[in-house]
Amino acid sequence: MRISKIIFLVTIVVLPFSFAINPVSGIDLSLIRVIIPILFLIWIGESFFYKKIFIDTRPRFLFLILFLTLIFLSIFWATEQQRAWRKILFIFSIFPVYLVAFDLFKKNLSKNAFLKIILATSLVQAILGIFQFLLQFIVGISTSLNLWQVNSRFFLGKNFAETVHQYSSWLVNINGETILRAFGTFPDPHLFSLFIALSIPVSWYFFKKTKNKIYLIIALFQLIAIMLSFSRSSYLAVLIFLIILGITELSQAIKQKKNIWIYLFGLFLILAIIITPNPVSKRFNSSFNLNEGSNQGRLEMWGKSIDLIKKHPWNGVGIGNFSYHIKPSSSFREPIYAHNLFLDFGSEIGILSIILLLLIFVAVFSHSSLHKKNNASNLNNIIISFFIILFIFSLFETPFYSIRIFPLILIFLAIPNEKS
Repeated sequence: MRISKIIFLVTIVVLPFSFAINPVSGIDLSLIRVIIPILFLIWIGESFFYKKIFIDTRPRFLFLILFLTLIFLSIFWATEQQRAWRKILFIFSIFPVYLVAFDLFKKNLSKNAFLKIILATSLVQAILGIFQFLLQFIVGISTSLNLWQVNSRFFLGKNFAETVHQYSSWLVNINGETILRAFGTFPDPHLFSLFIALSIPVSWYFFKKTKNKIYLIIALFQLIAIMLSFSRSSYLAVLIFLIILGITELSQAIKQKKNIWIYLFGLFLILAIIITPNPVSKRFNSSFNLNEGSNQGRLEMWGKSIDLIKKHPWNGVGIGNFSYHIKPSSSFREPIYAHNLFLDFGSEIGILSIILLLLIFVAVFSHSSLHKKNNASNLNNIIISFFIILFIFSLFETPFYSIRIFPLILIFLAIPNEKS
């Protein structure tokens, strides 16, 4: 096996558990930021040595390149260039993983091995998140909170951890009671739950492929962890995915005249969880309360980002400069963003970026095979499901700047289409 394949798989293993070092005061250097450039250089060297390299020619790659070009060009009109360079260096240091992934998969890197690693790391994170949630009822919320604050310095880096603690979203108020949410090794419950949510289609894929119920048990752990994160963005993304999956599977069951009641029961169970009064349903239903504090804050940021797009429709205010234009006195670490992937980039690099992002999603969805017979174990379905969940989540958050999520997005985007 080539060295690049080994390093690539190791990268996937450590992705959700990546730690950060502080080589210079004020800088957190994540392990992933080191591994990916090394992986890229080794891959380039091997490709020249063996004189064989695959480059993606699909529309999605063209749209991605154009999108990245806009990001880079925005440095020329960004007010705060330091902020712009930080975002540019982050995005472009991660992007090479797309090139490596596409080439390795085309050279017959086992997709099943990749997916099983994703599933395994997701299960470990889910179990950790569940333990994290339960621990507060054993040692107390204060002790538990202090423990995870200390651990976060290892996984996030000293500076980023301090910012996370200052603007923490680890706690949530349910029925007047403060509860520590599940967030694993991630900086917040939203990205934690998104990582696990994006892995649920993999559990279903292997269950349909092998008929082994262990994958349903894994999916159950994943769903419990997501519920304990109390992330409403993930709730909605997973709910829509499960409804689409349930309807699709039910239609197939009706055609084949078997297992109809199982899928009907599944859809009923989802509905029951939403309707029956419980902490999860109350948290989910609060998403539609426009008077709720975080909802008002999100609506305010949506309004401000739309105003910036109206003022700078074609070029935006420059990558990384949204926070500066909203609050000039803010530091670059202060978590000020549009709470919407499309509005975030639209306000920073213009309307064309929104169009390109949408075209990337459309390019992925155009290869959907959900309507075909006996296709439940088709790899294309995992990719479609992955981007359905990501799309819904991105309407409320901006996951592209996560060191643990962005590489995963690029890798799934790079996976070559599988013939049905």
